Amino acid sequence: LVARAWKLFKSILDLLKKLTKQVPALLPEIETAMKEGAELPGKLKDAATSANLGGMEILKAGKNTSSNIKTLGSGPTITKTLSSTVNDTLLEIAGVFTKASKEEDN
Repeated sequence: LVARAWKLFKSILDLLKKLTKQVPALLPEIETAMKEGAELPGKLKDAATSANLGGMEILKAGKNTSSNIKTLGSGPTITKTLSSTVNDTLLEIAGVFTKASKEEDN
């Protein structure tokens, strides 16, 4: 049981380490998507016309586009918060192991 728990814990640590590397790399992609998203409202009418959308469908597409752009705008904050939380978690875990190691040495 202890070996299985340790294996699971090690898997969680590996995942957290991967997150510390991969999450910050998302930020430039999110920022690019935000810039492109900001241009979408101006292109919506042409896109809707070429897609043969009706009046209600155009309104719905506009609402959805606006909602998606707003959601995308929170991406950088979410990314930074997630990175910070993962780093804090790893530091906390390291602190627990350091403390346990010192207690074991005494």
